[in-house]
Amino acid sequence: MLDQFGDDLRAVLTTIEPKNRCVLITDEKLAGRMLGRDGHTGYEATPALMARTEDVICDVFGHEADVVFLFITRDHSDWLRSTYTHNLRTTRLVMDEAEYMQTYASAANLVDVTEAVAKAVTGTVYTIDLEDLAHADENPARPLIDLIELPAHLRKHLKPHDVMNKGPDDTLIDDLLALNRAGLSDAASITAKADHLKRAQT
Repeated sequence: MLDQFGDDLRAVLTTIEPKNRCVLITDEKLAGRMLGRDGHTGYEATPALMARTEDVICDVFGHEADVVFLFITRDHSDWLRSTYTHNLRTTRLVMDEAEYMQTYASAANLVDVTEAVAKAVTGTVYTIDLEDLAHADENPARPLIDLIELPAHLRKHLKPHDVMNKGPDDTLIDDLLALNRAGLSDAASITAKADHLKRAQT
């Protein structure tokens, strides 16, 4: 799987002509599968994934490439709860919130993950807490924009993107958990949850 990851990344990067420009790659999935998905109990794979990412970047763009990593972390309990609500919506998770928080508590220290990444790569690793960006212009993209030193005349034209992949509202948690526990087929569960979320939205 790690080799496939590297091959896929290489296929994307070889289509880019950097021409002395910064290349910004941003995708939370690069760090690995979300906690609770397919039996994953944390981000133990992240250092290996980032090391392979660095190797591929240097192979494609040259070993003189300045590879920089930036991780935006969150408060332990806020992050755990966010993964819980997302998993409720998209998987057959049957744990209640308290059981989930207890089961995955050891994975919540994201700074430990970034420190392990720093030991696995040769490039610079930056970490910033999401809370520190709450009132910043262009949050949470600001540290990325700062890192690539985007000129002011381009920066002023940036437009905020709509919120994407937002977790379900708190009022829907019990309903989603009940649907996950209802013994429906996978297809029926997906349809039932999608219908419920759509009704709640409208």
